[in-house]
Amino acid sequence: MKLTKSYRNFTSYPYIKSSLGELLIKLCAFTCILAVLFIFIYTIQPAINFPSKLWSSLFQSQWVPAENLYGLLPLLAGSFLCAFFSFLISLPLGLFNALFIHFFSPLFLRKNLLAFFQVLNGIPSVLFGLWGLMAIVPTLAQIQQPGMSLLASVIILSLMTLPLTTLSFYSYIQSANQHFITAKSLALSKETYILKVLFPLIRKNLRSISSLQIGRALGETMAVLMVSGNIAQVPSSLFQPIRSITSNIALEMGFATDSHRAALYLSSLVLMGLILCLFFLLEPRKDSAL
Repeated sequence: MKLTKSYRNFTSYPYIKSSLGELLIKLCAFTCILAVLFIFIYTIQPAINFPSKLWSSLFQSQWVPAENLYGLLPLLAGSFLCAFFSFLISLPLGLFNALFIHFFSPLFLRKNLLAFFQVLNGIPSVLFGLWGLMAIVPTLAQIQQPGMSLLASVIILSLMTLPLTTLSFYSYIQSANQHFITAKSLALSKETYILKVLFPLIRKNLRSISSLQIGRALGETMAVLMVSGNIAQVPSSLFQPIRSITSNIALEMGFATDSHRAALYLSSLVLMGLILCLFFLLEPRKDSAL
């Protein structure tokens, strides 16, 4: 009892509470930095064992480990084409969803829609892949064989990233609600506020939302693996099969040895580096805050 009272007295001072909270936040941030650093070290150690005489094969368009051909071009093309096209689809759809939920839906529908997108955002990717394998792939196969293709991967990734994009836009629109209150006091309509005030604000801060969406699309493995066809090639159409870097690692890491294993680690290191560069490019500017 005395210990409990003394603890309450100890934590009752605002300065102590703020100091403990600040220390906890710094500790969590430092732990995240260490985790990323350890992942990088763990990845780079096997990658440096890749034979120097095979470095030229990395720039080729063929991935055939049995012939010591480790071309990363088709794998990079598969990953970035999936992420790019899914970004083009889900970004405007997520924005329109957020606008409808916040401005034009009644209160009861707004709560249900938000709950729906939150649940959809938590669904495991393997379920999206299974649904795509049973529904999307057969539908596309009726249009053009084989069905497992870049287009199937784009559709699945768009559906997977749409909830996160919608919730991100909705959160940002809510944070700008003070502007909407000011606009209403000036007798501006919702449409005028959206077009003249909100859209310019969103355009300035579009980088942070884009980085989250592209990062998730580039890192997705299971769903893409199940519907993409897993053929390492640079596709010439949306109906051709592809293979992403993450899917390639998941497929081949279990039996890879020697230079093959080193090439897989090297490909993951290349993807990690490209994603980091992309995040730095999409980092929000200091003058874009509300």
